[in-house]
Amino acid sequence: DIRVGGMYIYEGTEIRCSEQVIGINALYLENRSGYEWVAVVNGEETVLVGDEAEEWLSIDMFWEDERLERIFSRKVKNG
Repeated sequence: DIRVGGMYIYEGTEIRCSEQVIGINALYLENRSGYEWVAVVNGEETVLVGDEAEEWLSIDMFWEDERLERIFSRKVKNG
């Protein structure tokens, strides 16, 4: 099993996880106004970081008992 951590991830990047990845920690996400970061775990989307001022944000989480599929950024939907 693999744990991934200590990465700087830029807006517009997608992280896809294989079945061997059991956890992710200490991600540094570039967060721009108008964007949000989303994790897909067991097929369900969870917003990690919403629309905030442009800056780097540290996300320190583990998904050890669930299937983390991917983390990606997207534009925030209006309305």
